[in-house]
Amino acid sequence: MVVEIGEAIEGGKVMAKLNSLADRQKHMHGLAEAAQQVAREERQAKIVHDRDIDLEHDIALQVMLRDGAKLDLQTYLEYAFFGEPPEGIENDAEFIASVPDIILKNTKFKM
Repeated sequence: MVVEIGEAIEGGKVMAKLNSLADRQKHMHGLAEAAQQVAREERQAKIVHDRDIDLEHDIALQVMLRDGAKLDLQTYLEYAFFGEPPEGIENDAEFIASVPDIILKNTKFKM
């Protein structure tokens, strides 16, 4: 196959380069729409993951669900630390960030 100057090979197809301003703007608009679609799909996947308890990989949460335990922070701490949570762990921001969303939603925090 011979490719002329001003053409490019993409995905096995020969595509003409965008020579006019209008063609470049149209192409950029199409790329922006594709990027927005990808971002929308990624957000949707995250929403599905956050709402699906079965997708959580937290062992303490899985045991709590199996046992039918109350899904709150105090109970989670008991399960996660085998009944002996470190003092002040409920105030540790890094630890709280690792707690599954379902636990945090069922917990009332004191300010």
